[in-house]
Amino acid sequence: LRGRAPEHIWNGLPQLTPSQRQKCDGDSVLMLRALYLIITANEANGCPHLLEHPSDAQEKHPERDMASFWAAGQAKALDHLGGKEVHFLQCPLRAPTPKPTTVHTDLGVTHWEHLRCNHQRHQHVQSSAELARWPWGMMLDTAKELVKVASMWGHKLRPRYPGALAE
Repeated sequence: LRGRAPEHIWNGLPQLTPSQRQKCDGDSVLMLRALYLIITANEANGCPHLLEHPSDAQEKHPERDMASFWAAGQAKALDHLGGKEVHFLQCPLRAPTPKPTTVHTDLGVTHWEHLRCNHQRHQHVQSSAELARWPWGMMLDTAKELVKVASMWGHKLRPRYPGALAE
């Protein structure tokens, strides 16, 4: 649906059908709203952030014209917030496939970058929709970091269920 050129990252390719254009526009609005909320919350009170998106596939395949949020100028807007890009595979975090992923964050999840896949084989997925949800390990690590941050801000969080953040 998208190309790597700046005019195609957000607007999509010129030959899109109306339904493809609608999907492309909806996805673009979602990403831009996430960026706006992250930047606004950070500027208002130093709120930490974590923005996840598939890794830039063109880094491994430079001969192909592959779209990526990380190649968009807007991704660079996160740089002034502090934090860093963390590149990792999701399978060590209990995903069914490797799914190369990048997050920009100032949460304490930089150890993800050092995780390595040790699987002989991965589950075959029929559709990328099966990979839309974060794997359990990624959700758990993120939740633990958010609880740490909230407690540093003086908030008392009580899990709804005892042991909710235990592995």
